[in-house]
Amino acid sequence: MTPVCMLFCLVGTQLVAEDCGIANGPAVNQLIVGGTEVHPRYKWPWVGMLIRRGIFWCAGSLIQNQHSDYFFITTAHCVDNIPADEFIIKLGSHFNSETIVEPDRQYLQVDNITTHPNFDSNTFENDIGILQVKNTTEIPLYNDTIRPICWANQNHVPLEFCTVVGWGALFEGGSESETLQEAVKPILDDTQCTQQLGSSNFKPDSMLCSGVDNGGIDTCTRDSGGPFFCHRHGHWQLVGITSFGLNGCGRPNSPGVYTDCWDLKPWVESVINSV
Repeated sequence: MTPVCMLFCLVGTQLVAEDCGIANGPAVNQLIVGGTEVHPRYKWPWVGMLIRRGIFWCAGSLIQNQHSDYFFITTAHCVDNIPADEFIIKLGSHFNSETIVEPDRQYLQVDNITTHPNFDSNTFENDIGILQVKNTTEIPLYNDTIRPICWANQNHVPLEFCTVVGWGALFEGGSESETLQEAVKPILDDTQCTQQLGSSNFKPDSMLCSGVDNGGIDTCTRDSGGPFFCHRHGHWQLVGITSFGLNGCGRPNSPGVYTDCWDLKPWVESVINSV
């Protein structure tokens, strides 16, 4: 198993503000592997980069709790057993570069990191990490370029088409993308995921999978932690978190695997609303 180590509004209890999940443009049906640049720039304002010791490490998503505190959601395998002070969160970026000036780019310090207590580094079950942003009340985050996403308000729906983004490789074995890429692809039924990936690799209690039979649409190296999100009820909701792929990138009958946000919602609520 190879980790993809790169790249919210609820019914009932709310995880984030009601005006979460507002994008600055429509989704398009394009690829990350083989890929197309996000246009317009900063269309997906919740997407951010996790920087470790000056190096792009993984991607993630900005969310906000009911007390207006901010958090950055990524995979556990990106942050497990690494001190919080080794990371910086970069928001408001389209380019995977420090030399290109972006007027609304912000760098946020990490206060603490919480990974799921049942995360398994061998199977990647419960592959989710929550980074609490330091001094969030003092940071003017809410604007067109930086805005939180909504959390999933229902279980994933087979054949629902959703969007995935990242700065990962544009093809298997390639280098990181210089700009944020996007793709649209369907969520697969858990039975199909198990058939194509094997029951030892796909664990439906905390995972979902997405792909097309012929391949060609996929996340790839350095896309880990990035969001997989669906448009529901007028808002974009975080449905999955890019976790791993078994057989390279974009190969036929080899869907990508994502952490299932709906299944882990109770745990996420308990963490972010306890601060």
